[in-house]
Amino acid sequence: MATKKTASTEHAPAGSQAEYERFLPHAQKIAATTVRRLRADVSLAIINANHGVEAVLTGSAIIETALPKVSLHAIKDLPNLGLAVAYAAGQVDRHVPPPTDTKAQLARATELRALLLDSADSLATAGVFSKEAVKKIHVGHGGIDTAGDCVALAALFQKNAHAVRGKTPVTAAQIREAAEVGSRLLAVLRPANARKKIKGKELAALTDARDRLWTLFETTWEDHVWRAGAWLFKRQVDEHVRPLQSRVVGKRPAKKAPPTAAPPT
Repeated sequence: MATKKTASTEHAPAGSQAEYERFLPHAQKIAATTVRRLRADVSLAIINANHGVEAVLTGSAIIETALPKVSLHAIKDLPNLGLAVAYAAGQVDRHVPPPTDTKAQLARATELRALLLDSADSLATAGVFSKEAVKKIHVGHGGIDTAGDCVALAALFQKNAHAVRGKTPVTAAQIREAAEVGSRLLAVLRPANARKKIKGKELAALTDARDRLWTLFETTWEDHVWRAGAWLFKRQVDEHVRPLQSRVVGKRPAKKAPPTAAPPT
């Protein structure tokens, strides 16, 4: 049975200003009444969308023949649209006060960092971990550094899971928590000199752009990627085209040829 993991620990691409500027004019044409407010985890949505794109493109020939209303161009361009959404979300986050529970999360991150780092030091002395890798984690201070250390330590333990088994009091749950808390903090913490005040109208404009791009991203995924996946994979669609906010993933299904195309109805 495949070991489950959270999709949030996978690599998610950073935002792109160039893609933001390319897609924004299209997003601004969306009717105000149909704009969807962004309340999702953007990185998670991008990861899941990219997996879905990869899956449905194996049936490009079938899509082109059987689904004339589905755009292969839109499917192939969705990862780039995701970069635009990530950039737009980052522009808003730079000027929004951190969540009210940030202090509590930072306190927990400090506890987890100390726990994992103590164990990492012992494992480095024993030759299980690289001394140089652990030494780098000791460098730096402050909230952002603490959050980054949690992510780095979690990655170090996960990468060497087999080697550390039975040699540390740190549990798998604590390693996962360190990765998740660290990632959440990195998404909201900013250097003191980076959070400048802007006028309410400017923030409203940035927020509107973010929500419009998210609407374009989500509807493109629904109308093209998911629709193509439902045609190709039928009841197994969620195994190949995961919901945008699906967090728990198992072993990725082996690629197989989609079913033979049926004549377009």
